[in-house]
Amino acid sequence: MRQQVKRTHQQLTVDELTGAMTRSFGQIYATSLLQSTSLGLLFCDLDRFKEVNDQFGHAAGDNILRQTVARLKNICRPEDQIIRLGGDEFVMIFPGTDSDDGAQILSRIQEAIETVPFTISPGHVINLGISVVWSWEPMGGHFDEAVIRSDHAMYQQKTGHHHYSTTL
Repeated sequence: MRQQVKRTHQQLTVDELTGAMTRSFGQIYATSLLQSTSLGLLFCDLDRFKEVNDQFGHAAGDNILRQTVARLKNICRPEDQIIRLGGDEFVMIFPGTDSDDGAQILSRIQEAIETVPFTISPGHVINLGISVVWSWEPMGGHFDEAVIRSDHAMYQQKTGHHHYSTTL
């Protein structure tokens, strides 16, 4: 019984593919944090990710997602978290940050993703970009609303061209 409870907890809180927080648990976690601190939120998705899946298959896409989360975790502080919304969309949360911290965080994220090629298979690599939107919620703010605003801003930007960094 104890093992089943542990396994169920893991399935509800951790995305099995990437090791990021699940969307549902991440929403609860971020909402809880906002009761006691401000949150910087970085909404991001990989540029041309669909092309990777179409050209190299979903196993290659899964590998890219795992590499992406590993790179993002390497630049996070212990209190920062990565939430997988779905597909190649992620929200990173940065507790206790200020609204003007976004530019530095955006730069670190882009460098982590864009400066080193991703390995598709042994001997085959691909360069990908990342589109990012920075948002900030004060203590008492609303995580769901911040994600909706960020998603909308990302969509508007992507209809203009394929790569951006924005602060909301």
